[in-house]
Amino acid sequence: MEEETKEVIRSVQELEGSLSFTETLTKDEWEHRKRISADVIGAFKLVNLIIIAIIIGFFIIDNIMTYISKDNAQYRVIDSKLMMTLIGATTVQFGAISLGISNWLFPKGKG
Repeated sequence: MEEETKEVIRSVQELEGSLSFTETLTKDEWEHRKRISADVIGAFKLVNLIIIAIIIGFFIIDNIMTYISKDNAQYRVIDSKLMMTLIGATTVQFGAISLGISNWLFPKGKG
């Protein structure tokens, strides 16, 4: 098994050694694009987790305020408008950033 792995690694190294400058540049560009794409996906996850944490925090505050207050409606922190605003703003802002990055990473060919 180890010998087969070494043979595969040797054949890949030979193939990479035989690539022209243009092919190597294209391979390097592809690796860069894959890395940036992974970073964008990671950022998507991070932003969504932060928004979820904020919503959970607001939910906790909302429950505490309604529990200790006599007039529940007056001290509400979370309502449908707040939820729609948070979700909509996150979607629009991150969508715009992603569109810009994807257009830079993967430009459309001419013609």
